[in-house]
Amino acid sequence: MSCNSQENKKDVISVDRKPVVAGSFYPDNPDDLKSMLELLFAKAEKVKTYDQVLAIIAPHAGYVYSGKVAASVYTQIDPYKEYENIFILASSHRTIFKGASIYNIGDYITPLGKVKVNRKLATELIEKHDVFVFNPDAHSTEHSLEVQLPFLQYFMKKDFQIVPIVTGTQTLNDCERIAEALLPYFNEKNLFIISSDFSHYPTYDNAVKVDKKTCNAICSNSATKLIDAINENGSANIDNLATSLCAWPAVLSLLIITETMPDIQVIPVDYQNSGDEIGDKSRVVGYNAIVFTKKKSQNMSEITFELSDKEKEKLLGIARSTIETYLATGKIPEINKKDVTPA
Repeated sequence: MSCNSQENKKDVISVDRKPVVAGSFYPDNPDDLKSMLELLFAKAEKVKTYDQVLAIIAPHAGYVYSGKVAASVYTQIDPYKEYENIFILASSHRTIFKGASIYNIGDYITPLGKVKVNRKLATELIEKHDVFVFNPDAHSTEHSLEVQLPFLQYFMKKDFQIVPIVTGTQTLNDCERIAEALLPYFNEKNLFIISSDFSHYPTYDNAVKVDKKTCNAICSNSATKLIDAINENGSANIDNLATSLCAWPAVLSLLIITETMPDIQVIPVDYQNSGDEIGDKSRVVGYNAIVFTKKKSQNMSEITFELSDKEKEKLLGIARSTIETYLATGKIPEINKKDVTPA
């Protein structure tokens, strides 16, 4: 029986996803976990230079390594905002599969309690878009989504529900399809959390260089520049560099959405790598905290504009075509001005 048909039955049994890295990535005792989160948020970067946070990129290592950087980016969110949904996009570390998996058969559990999953929306996305499936293996042991939840539980003051997505793809086409499916939900009513670490296993100094290059590409809000940065890092013969961005499919999917929106600003908030916490600088993992926000108006009389859904779809199509042409030819094609909404 498919997950879709299960969801339509009234007698369906909920299967909650229980924590699998509590006690290793973070404390499994609720009081100890709260104390650790309190300390991490006390150390976090708190300066805000913007109004509305639409998305964040947060690291997902053990809290002793990346917890301070993660707290820094969560601090940028308004804890009193009532989001309709919080979309969490992580990338599978243990299995490769087409598209992305959305958990739609229950809620997520942490030592701090239950995190509600919007199962109705999760199932609708699976039914409407064949890039989405429910793959139990994608969620059963995946840490990168789980570790984000205690930060939300501790920091958010209003009830929230999540749409937990784990990408399994390694293809641009699937990233484009994920972006197209999620585009209607990228607005001020929802929050997107992208769970990703940066460079894996170079020396401390090399990590700083690689992570800055990757971060700058992301902050340019350009999918093609991110692809360039990842490829350039990979071809630079940097010792022990396994990846520049472990959840690049999730990050790329977000950029394919946001690069079509002229009022989006991408801001780096904090950076460390594991060498800063444990002292071993011979082999490290990098962590960036990045915020996607709407640009501030220059003055109160400035005229703002909103894109219609049709215009958003048109711009997304242009972005997809541009990326595909760039990957095939190495050149960015000229854009017909008639295809672009004037502003």
